[in-house]
Amino acid sequence: MSKELELFIYEMPDDFLLDEEVYYMYFPKQLIEFVKKKQQEKKFKFPFRLSTLNNKVKSLFPQIISLQINEAIKNEEPWIIAKQEVPSDQLKYIYKEYFKLIYDELRDKVTGQDFIWKKGKIKEIKGDPFQWIPAITAHGLAERVDHLTLGDRTIPLTLYPITFNGVSECISEPVRHTEKDDYFSYVLRFKLVTRGGEGIQRLSVSTGIRRYIQKPYSKKRKLFQSYKKFGSVLLGVKNPFTNRGDISFSQLRVKYAHPNEGKFSKWESGEERLFSDVLFGKEIHSDQIFEDPLHYLEGRDELRAFIVYSYQIYTDKYSPKVKSGMGLEERSTLFNLIQEKFPELIRVPKSIFIKKISKEKGENERLPLISPANISKVVLEVWGSVELYEKVIGVLLRKEIDGKPLVFREGDSFLLQATSRVEIEIVHKDPEGIIHELENEKYGDKALQAYVSNISSTIEKENSNNQILLGLVEIDKLNGETYDHKQGTRIGLARVGRISQFIHPLEGKSADEERILNGFIDLLSDAGFLRNNWSVFESNSTIMSLSLIKNKKVYIPVITRIIEQNVELKIYGIDEWLSPSQALTSAEKAKGVFNDKYGETINKDRLRRFLVENIKDTLNRADQRLYLLLDATLRHGWMNQITNSNLNIDTVPYLDNLLKRDARIKVIRINTTDEIPQYRIIKNEDEQGVNKESGLFRDPKGIYYSVGLRPSTWKKQRNQFTKYDQPNVQLLQQRAVEIIPLGLSDENERDEAAHLVYRLRKMNLTYEKHTEQPYPIHKASAIRKYIEDNVTIDFVEEFEDDVLI
Repeated sequence: MSKELELFIYEMPDDFLLDEEVYYMYFPKQLIEFVKKKQQEKKFKFPFRLSTLNNKVKSLFPQIISLQINEAIKNEEPWIIAKQEVPSDQLKYIYKEYFKLIYDELRDKVTGQDFIWKKGKIKEIKGDPFQWIPAITAHGLAERVDHLTLGDRTIPLTLYPITFNGVSECISEPVRHTEKDDYFSYVLRFKLVTRGGEGIQRLSVSTGIRRYIQKPYSKKRKLFQSYKKFGSVLLGVKNPFTNRGDISFSQLRVKYAHPNEGKFSKWESGEERLFSDVLFGKEIHSDQIFEDPLHYLEGRDELRAFIVYSYQIYTDKYSPKVKSGMGLEERSTLFNLIQEKFPELIRVPKSIFIKKISKEKGENERLPLISPANISKVVLEVWGSVELYEKVIGVLLRKEIDGKPLVFREGDSFLLQATSRVEIEIVHKDPEGIIHELENEKYGDKALQAYVSNISSTIEKENSNNQILLGLVEIDKLNGETYDHKQGTRIGLARVGRISQFIHPLEGKSADEERILNGFIDLLSDAGFLRNNWSVFESNSTIMSLSLIKNKKVYIPVITRIIEQNVELKIYGIDEWLSPSQALTSAEKAKGVFNDKYGETINKDRLRRFLVENIKDTLNRADQRLYLLLDATLRHGWMNQITNSNLNIDTVPYLDNLLKRDARIKVIRINTTDEIPQYRIIKNEDEQGVNKESGLFRDPKGIYYSVGLRPSTWKKQRNQFTKYDQPNVQLLQQRAVEIIPLGLSDENERDEAAHLVYRLRKMNLTYEKHTEQPYPIHKASAIRKYIEDNVTIDFVEEFEDDVLI
């Protein structure tokens, strides 16, 4: 059986869409001069940002491809690019009304003579013409598609071109199979991407869905998960200047509002009055949309609004019945639509399947565990109710992993299923007076520090070299985000030598047992226990990785080193190599963090020296090949030598004059970001890629793509399922991971290096199959949980396509 991987990217002819005729308009010169003068004088009350006005104009005029006021002022590039002219008098009216509200000084400077349209081809417009290709593609596709064919069924489909988080997309009119189902939209995303070692731009197409809140707000149900994160509302207003009924959508941001403000939600920039002039004086309040989301989703009047659901932003009380993901057939069909409508696009060559270099027996086994060196005892402290403590004992003695018990009894002792004898002692700890919410009223801004100090002074510190202390901490629902003590509990326990994991109170359901077992496995993994397939992992090489752990606006460099089965970490600011458990309990001592200023050469040089010194030390200790794994995100301001344009597959990136000549060093760049294209795996005659295949694939350029095995929890997802027919079933696909071996001229050696990374993604104890990152990089990321000031807000993804496994 042959199989190949096809990426969802297209090669573009040099003149792709550049001859497309469009209309464009420059921002009035006298306005540019006025704004620049006022900016220099610093006399504007607010920064000159008109993103909210952009949203309004794009919502009213679907023919607009691009609208960029700030760029038009700064670089004097086109202000508006459109498929058809927007009546100048309508633009004049909208801008004058907005300036009256925000920048009254500009109002009288807007005249009809300034709004002049020009007609031309994309290639004739000032600026990089390729920047507009994704938007033009989205508009073109929306004009040319009116249905989606799934099997022998045709589904009517209306597409709207939009810009979402700065990315050009097409979203479909919300669809549902029956009236009992919830609505969702199909989404196609368009980006220009380059790949490692190439400077050629290609058109990447991502397919997915967007789910919407359809349950009305209730005071009895908490709406927002966090008061810090913004959600998105796609807002469309029927153009009052025409009778065509055209509508387009723009993205507005919404967030939690404090009860003292007299509402429960609010727009990011107070857009209530933004549309009042075209809605006959009516203001748009976010509360009214949340109180009747279905009314606005279905468009029962001149206003339409889709509240984009994300589990990171909203509580599960408002989750739609539609589950995440989409069917394999839908993915392929949507991808095929692009070439059907733009036949000049060329599919990239397929990547061939790389067969396993060796077939080791037991390469998927987790038990018996491989213990950290010199560890003979594990103490599991259960910080919670007596009921939870008793449940933990029962579950660990009864539950199995891959058909084998994790813990077993021998006489009066409990033993861990491991290659060496490891006793496990399970003890109950009363959390009263120690584990509790932060006392903000008493300590104010010092509440976290006071809480951590209390834990570290109350609990006895552990310094034993032959045992590891683990804490399973019961944590109930909090009164609010500001009272969250999880981070403080983790830091406090780390100071007294404990690695911790949290668990919610028992619910009396079968899921309780899974949560207990998974929590314990997480603790063992953090403590440095290895799954058994490490016993058949023979690379005859040293494996190192470099990671940057972000903590607010600083970065902490961490190196992971693996020699045979010995795993160690080096944290910047700590001289010693540490075991995994020591690295977590010592994370607070990290020093020498870097400022969040990418351009500073001194910081890049510090990072390079830290890496080089430890590579040299390791090569002196173990005289063998050294694989250095580098996360592709390091190229953003830290290691320019591994950027896509600077990468040379045949050459090791420069690190040091001495290391440059050391043939033992081989570098592998690993990219797990969303810039990696989606894909389908073609197997035999299955041209649509409707299958559950996985594996390692190599493209003609020498770039590898790793697709992990599907976990057993996905077994109910059948190949033929579609989101349209099975909306309430989660349909997920593994995302591909890009692997680029560097400095290996022989193809067999490159295959071996890529296969090494593929296997390292399958070496984490916690996970049944693959992890997103290979084990060394994944291991370093655990340190982030043990840094006191770590309150980083992760990027919220509201485009649901696939997952990294």
